[in-house]
Amino acid sequence: MDDPWFTTYRGRGKLQIMPRNAAGWIATAVMVLLTTGVMLGTVPLVATQPVLIILPLLATMTILFVFIRFAMARSETINIDEIAEEIRARRARGGK
Repeated sequence: MDDPWFTTYRGRGKLQIMPRNAAGWIATAVMVLLTTGVMLGTVPLVATQPVLIILPLLATMTILFVFIRFAMARSETINIDEIAEEIRARRARGGK
């Protein structure tokens, strides 16, 4: 991968994806606009038949799932557990 768009921080019980450059911010903005567009675009439909709220919710979940997979594929991963273990080992040896 030439230039990662995102930085992914992984650890025990944690997954944080942050945009790293302009391409990452643009991808994040597109995801937000798509999600907002789906929800706002279906308001008239849901107002007439409330049971149809399922459709925009499924679309939103799909958009978020695809975005997370895309972002993880275009990211540099930093494992926080490994860093914490190195710090603990260094402190156990008497270092700072």
